[in-house]
Amino acid sequence: MTEQGVVSPTGTCKSFDASAECHGTGTPIGDPLETQAVARVFGENGVLIGSVKPNMGHSEGASGLTSMFKMLIAMEKKAIPPNMHFKIPNPKIPFKDAKLSVPVEVSPWPVGREERVSVNSFGIGGSNAHVVLDSAASWNVGNKTSLLEQSTSSSPELLVFSANHPESLKRLTKNYASYIQTKSPVLSDLAYTLALRRNHMQYRSICVGGFEELTFTPPVRIGGLPTLLFVFTGQGAQWAGMGKELLINYPSFRKDIGALNKTLAQCAHPPSWNLEDELLKPKETSLINSPELSQPLCVAIQIALVNLLKLWNIEPQGVVGHSSGEIAAAYTSGIITADEAIIIAYYRGYVMKSQKLNGGMAAIGLGHHEVSPYLVPGVLIACENSPDSVTISGDADKLEQVMAAVQLANPDKLVRRLRVDMAYHSRM
Repeated sequence: MTEQGVVSPTGTCKSFDASAECHGTGTPIGDPLETQAVARVFGENGVLIGSVKPNMGHSEGASGLTSMFKMLIAMEKKAIPPNMHFKIPNPKIPFKDAKLSVPVEVSPWPVGREERVSVNSFGIGGSNAHVVLDSAASWNVGNKTSLLEQSTSSSPELLVFSANHPESLKRLTKNYASYIQTKSPVLSDLAYTLALRRNHMQYRSICVGGFEELTFTPPVRIGGLPTLLFVFTGQGAQWAGMGKELLINYPSFRKDIGALNKTLAQCAHPPSWNLEDELLKPKETSLINSPELSQPLCVAIQIALVNLLKLWNIEPQGVVGHSSGEIAAAYTSGIITADEAIIIAYYRGYVMKSQKLNGGMAAIGLGHHEVSPYLVPGVLIACENSPDSVTISGDADKLEQVMAAVQLANPDKLVRRLRVDMAYHSRM
């Protein structure tokens, strides 16, 4: 019963194991010989001893694994399980002299003992095995706290679930919701296991973990592969802090933003600002709504996001872009390179610095024919987004006038000023 680094040259244990799991078949000769060997190794330190065989019987060739599972659970629970049916000690075992004791009730982890146990398993043909087990936590491996400290505390994770029947899927998601709320697992580990270590069946549901409330999508039956389209927004949907979590949590995303920043630094008219710095600025100091910055920042995020999705084998069968979103759409379809895309976006914003007219744009939740009566000279429909949605553009003062009139007559419809100070897609 020797292990280099654990047992000293004199044959006694250098460390303070919490327990020794014996082969313990209950034989009159085998048990005393085994426990005497344990006593010699642990010396004056003594140790708790036990055997799983009173619980489960002799599992023959699996008996060593059974003992290991018992002690792994003991380390996980930080408790030593009791030995069943232990009433009369074998007089040939030196319990008192060797400081050996058999727990008959669940015992807390012994004070001053390391998270380490020993396991014996002896074969009838003479093949003897001894394993020394250390807990993962004692080596700081898989420690929940250390893992969380290495990532952002609010990092969301996509959790995927599947089953062969919608009712089974509902029960599955309910069980997982209870597990997540009561056990607080490391979500990145759970997301990985659900996505890559589970069979994916015909009924699917997803949930984004990392928020106070868990919302599962209704069960959907998956047939063939769905057609995936990417739609790229133009300027006006940006906000301070946009893309911050992507920069922090995904190195490839951050690398792409850095590469695009280097491309801009080599332009004939290089910017005085930095893509990554601007994306990380708080709302109070952010300049993201400036035309010079908003266009390249939006396109940079779209390029890096497309690349990130491609790493996950998510690629579209078609693309469509709105306004400056056409730049990212052209990149995604392979028509232009990432460097060409960011330069186009940058100079599109750069030339807007010379535009001095005070303009603006607004999103209206009405169709072309419904909005047209409210238009005045200097304001026009810049884009028909759908039969029930248009974007208007024009002089800032007249734009506010049109917005007020539309909102007054249609209080339940969307009327929202876009975060741009230019009348894009208009005569201005």
